Amino acid sequence: MGKQRFYVFIILAYLFFLKLYAYDKNDVVSLINHSYKFYDNGLPDSALVYSNLAMHKADSSGTPVYLLKVLINQGIIHRKLRSYVIAKQRYLRAASIAKNENDYRRLSIVYNNLGIIYMDVSQVDSALYYYFKSAELEEDKGATSRMVSVYNNISKAFRRNLQYKEALEYAEKALKVVESNNEISPYSEALTYLQLGNAYYEMDSLGLAGKYYNHSLQICQKIGHRDMLSTCQLNLGNISFKNNEYMKALDFYLKCLPVIQQVGKTEQVVRVLNNTGNAWYEMEKLDSALFYYRRAEQLARKHHFSQQLGAILEGLSSVYWEKGDKDSAFVFMKERMEVAQNFYKEETADAIAELQARYETEKKEKEIIAQRGRIQQAVIQRKNLLFALITVIFIAVSGILFFVSRSRTLKLQNERNTEKHNKEVTRLLQEQELKSLDAMIEGQDTERKRIAEDLHVRLGTTLAATKMHLEAAEEQLQSKQYEYIDNLINTAIEDTRQISHNMLSGVLTKFGLIAALKDLKKTIETAGDLSVSIKTIQFDQRLATDKEINLYRIIQELISNTLKHAQATQLSILLEKREGLLYLFVSDNGIGFDNNKSYKGIGLRNIQTRVSKIGGTLWVESKLGMGTRTEIKVPV
Repeated sequence: MGKQRFYVFIILAYLFFLKLYAYDKNDVVSLINHSYKFYDNGLPDSALVYSNLAMHKADSSGTPVYLLKVLINQGIIHRKLRSYVIAKQRYLRAASIAKNENDYRRLSIVYNNLGIIYMDVSQVDSALYYYFKSAELEEDKGATSRMVSVYNNISKAFRRNLQYKEALEYAEKALKVVESNNEISPYSEALTYLQLGNAYYEMDSLGLAGKYYNHSLQICQKIGHRDMLSTCQLNLGNISFKNNEYMKALDFYLKCLPVIQQVGKTEQVVRVLNNTGNAWYEMEKLDSALFYYRRAEQLARKHHFSQQLGAILEGLSSVYWEKGDKDSAFVFMKERMEVAQNFYKEETADAIAELQARYETEKKEKEIIAQRGRIQQAVIQRKNLLFALITVIFIAVSGILFFVSRSRTLKLQNERNTEKHNKEVTRLLQEQELKSLDAMIEGQDTERKRIAEDLHVRLGTTLAATKMHLEAAEEQLQSKQYEYIDNLINTAIEDTRQISHNMLSGVLTKFGLIAALKDLKKTIETAGDLSVSIKTIQFDQRLATDKEINLYRIIQELISNTLKHAQATQLSILLEKREGLLYLFVSDNGIGFDNNKSYKGIGLRNIQTRVSKIGGTLWVESKLGMGTRTEIKVPV
C-alpha cells in the first residue's frame, strides 16, 4: 500500500512540473509576442522590457529553442537602439545554439541579421562574410523568400563597396529566384526590382535603371509600401533630371515628397526638397527654387545634416546671384565654404579614429597569433615531458635498447610537431600581412578619391567665389587687368578640375586603360628624364573596370620604381591579348639589381597584392647593368 502511494505521489508531482514547464514555455512565447508588438509600434524600450522578462523565463526553463527565439528578438531590438555591440553578442550566442540544435532556418536568419549590423557600422567586408554564410544555408533549400532577401542584401553591400558588377550579379540572382517561384511575396519582388535599378543607376545605365524602378513602383503602389514607393519616385526623378527632363523630374519629386514625409525619413525629405529646388532652378523659376531651398535649409539646420546643407547653401547662393542680390549670394557662398571645411575636419577625425581602431584590431590579432604559438609550444613541451616520464618507466622495465629506440621516436615526433607549429604561425602571419597590404592599397585608392573630392568641393568652391568677387569689381578694374586676372582664375579652375579628374582616374574610367597610359606618358615625358613607349597587340576592347584600375596602378608603381631607382632613360610598355589572357610587359634600360636577392619593398608588395587581386601572376627579371623586365599575366 505504501509503495502505491509513493508511485501516485511521483506521478502527480511529474504532472505538476510538466504543467508548470508548459506554462513557462507559453509565458515565454507570450512575452516575445508582446515585445514584437511594442517594437512594431515604434517603442523599442518597452519592447526590451518584455524581451528581458522572456530571457529570464527562457534561461530558467533550459529549453534551447525558446532561448534562441528570445536572443533573436533582443538582437533586433538592440540594433534598433543602435546598441550594436550588444546586438552582435546576442546574435553570436543565438548562432551557437542554432548550430547545436541543427536549426539551420534560424541560423540563416541570424547570419543575415549579423550582416545587417555590420552594414550599419560600415564594415562591408564583415557584412558580406555573414551574408554569404546565410546564402549558403538558403541555397541548400532551393528558391525561398529569405534567399531573395539575402541576395538583395549582398547586392546592396557590393554597391556600398563600389563593386557595381558584383552588385548587379546578385540582384539578377534574386530576380531568377523571384521568377522561378510563384510564392515569393510582392514585397520581395519589389525590393529585387529596386536593387536592380540601383545597380544599373550606379553603372550609368539610366534606361535599364528606369525600367526596373518603374516595375518596383507599380508593385509598391499595389501593396501600399510607402518607403520603397518614395525611393522609386525619388530615383526616377533623379534619372529624369540627369536626362535634362526637368518638368518630368519635378513631377516625380512632388509626388515623392508627401509620401516620404509620412514615412518619417527626415534626411530623405531634405534631399527631395533640395532636388526639387534644383529642378526649378534649371527651369529658371527662381522664386519656386528659393522656396524649396529654404524649406530644405530649415530642416538641414534643425537636424544638423551638414553634408546636405553645403549643397543647399550653394543652390541658395546661385539663386540670389541670378536675382541680382550679390551680397546675399556672397553670404551663402562663404557659409558653404565654412560648412565644407567643418565637414572635412569631421570626416578626417572619423577616418583617423577608424584607422586607429583598425590598427588596434590588427595589433590584437597579431598578439593572439603569438599567444597561440606560445600555447602550442607549451603543449608540445608538456607532451615531451610526459613522454620523457613514460620513457623513464620503460627504461626500468625494458632496458637500455628500448630506451634508445623510444628516445629516437620522441625526438622525431617533437621535430615534426615543432615544424608543424612553425608552419602554422608563419601562415597566419603571412595572411595577416596580406590583409594589411590589401587594406593599405584600398586606403590609398580611398585617399585619392577623398583628395580629388576635396579639390573639387573646397578649392573649386573658393575659386568660384573669387570669380564672383572679380565679376562684381569688373567696373573698378582696367580692361587689361580684368582680362588678365579672369584668365588666371579660369586657368586655376580648369587645372583644379583636371587634377580632380586625374586623381579619380577620369581618363581611365571614360576612355580606358590605353588612353590613360598615353596621358600618363605625356606627363612623364614632360620632365624630359625618361622616354616611354606604349605598344599594343590585339588589345582593342575595354576590360572590367577593376582590372583596368589595378593594371593602371601597377604600371604607375613600376614607372615610379624606375624613376626612383633604375637611372633609366627608356621604358617600354607592351600589352598583348591572346588566348583569353592579357600579357603586360614593362622593361627599362636602367642599372638593374641582383635578382637572386630578396627585395620586399612596399612598392613591390603593392604590385604583388594588386596582381593577386585580379587573379594574375607576376615575374620580375633583372641583372646588374642589364635593366629590369616585369611580366604580368592576367585572365580576361
